[in-house]
Amino acid sequence: MKKTYKECRLFPVTNRTIKPDTKLILLTMVSCMCDNVSYLKLIRKDDEIKISHYNDRCALAFSNLGTESNAKEMMRWAFEDGDFNELIRLANTGTSAIADVRLR
Repeated sequence: MKKTYKECRLFPVTNRTIKPDTKLILLTMVSCMCDNVSYLKLIRKDDEIKISHYNDRCALAFSNLGTESNAKEMMRWAFEDGDFNELIRLANTGTSAIADVRLR
């Protein structure tokens, strides 16, 4: 069942551990506008962390999340440090809320 923005804010994602060998974090985001779903993907490849934001049809600008101005760089540091709570806090500062998290 698809979560709504309100449900995501009332029942936020719980703690998880980012292991040092984690290569991918996929956050399913739900927008406050019409509960539209998008995805925020963080990939660790060759000691570099790349972040992309997209929906089912196309790539989206990171600024569409409405997060803090330095959130993208701070997310990279949180992933690098294995700080799951900080990563979640940064993703939830904008106009979207996290509905699901997948680690690989």
